[in-house]
Amino acid sequence: MLVALWIGVILICLHFFITNKTLYRIRFFTCLLSMLFAYFTYTAYNDEHQNNFAIIMQKNAFMKSAPVESMNAATAIQQGLKVEIIDNDKNWRKIKLPNGKTGWIETSQIEFI
Repeated sequence: MLVALWIGVILICLHFFITNKTLYRIRFFTCLLSMLFAYFTYTAYNDEHQNNFAIIMQKNAFMKSAPVESMNAATAIQQGLKVEIIDNDKNWRKIKLPNGKTGWIETSQIEFI
């Protein structure tokens, strides 16, 4: 990504100093292509390094149906279970269990992997 960005910056600088029409078009499209390549590389990197999964770290963890402290506990979750993170709301995470059930759990009860 950094190589593509630097190529784009160099081509933009050359754009202002050289006036040949054919080279101008080649530099322009190459600059656009390098910027597009840098964007796709960045988005692929972000997709690869997202924290979509977590491990339940607390012994007595409970999954609730809504992200509020006063809500009654819906399901007890065993420690060490790997869950998928679907959504978040302040210090709550919406999780999906391996059996397909979804609910909310406090962020302090999980650790991202």
